[in-house]
Amino acid sequence: LARLGDRLERSSTLERVPFRDFGRERRTDDAYLLGGVFFALLYAQMGEAAFDAAYGGLWRARGAVGVSTDDLVRAFVERDPSVAPLFDTWFETPRWTKQVRAATRFADLPGARP
Repeated sequence: LARLGDRLERSSTLERVPFRDFGRERRTDDAYLLGGVFFALLYAQMGEAAFDAAYGGLWRARGAVGVSTDDLVRAFVERDPSVAPLFDTWFETPRWTKQVRAATRFADLPGARP
């Protein structure tokens, strides 16, 4: 989380570009860093069994042909609709930046479990 916060301080692009558009905006390094935090938060919100079921189902259904961002969102939200706001905040908008700036540790993020 500290590395992501540091990256926010150095890049104003992160304040404007939704995670969904990082590839198009050539923010690959940022995508890996943000992705790690996002998936840890998604796992914390869903729990191990639901997360594994969603990810496993996605892999079985799309692993051989490729997974789009829409496929990913759909698989997790269909498994657990309560994570739809998380995807909205972290994938569709740059609102996640405010949450990261306000947090000093992972457990401070909305939805994280210590």
